[in-house]
Amino acid sequence: MTIRTFWTIFLKIVGLWILVKILYSFMDNIMFMMNLWFAMRSGATVQSSDWYSPVAVVITTIGLCALLVWQIFFNTTWFNDKLRLDKDVDEEKIDMYIPRTTILAVMSMVIGGLVLVDNVPQLATQIFAFMQEKELFRRDPESRYIIDRGVRTLFGALLLT
Repeated sequence: MTIRTFWTIFLKIVGLWILVKILYSFMDNIMFMMNLWFAMRSGATVQSSDWYSPVAVVITTIGLCALLVWQIFFNTTWFNDKLRLDKDVDEEKIDMYIPRTTILAVMSMVIGGLVLVDNVPQLATQIFAFMQEKELFRRDPESRYIIDRGVRTLFGALLLT
C-alpha cells in the first residue's frame, strides 16, 4: 500500500462519516418540520414563512453535502492532488495487504458502534421520561424523539452488522 492509497482510504472513511452526519441533520430537520406541522394542526398560528427557511436549509444542506460526499467517494484523486496529501513524502510502500473493502467494512462497523454508543443512552432516557409521564404519542410532541432515537439506534445497529 502506498501513501496515496492510504490517503484515498482515509478520505473515503471521512466521506462515510460525513454521510452519517448528513443523515442525522436530515432527521433533525424532519423532526423540526413535524413539530411545525403538529403545531399547525393543534391550532397554533404558524406563518407560511416559517416553512421556507427549514425547507431551504434542508435542500441546500442535502445538495452541498451530497456533492461533497460524491466527490470524496468517487473523485478522491482530485482531493489528493488539490490537498497535496502525498507531496514531499518519500514514496515508500507499506508492506501489508488488506483489501479496501475490508478496511471500509471495518470502518463502517466502527462508525456503527459509535452511533450506537451515542444514541442508546439517549433512547433509554427518552423512553424513561415517556414512561414516567404515561402520555400517548399524540398528546406529547416530545415523544417523537423516541422514534428519532430509535431510528438512529437501528441505523447504528445496521452499520454494525
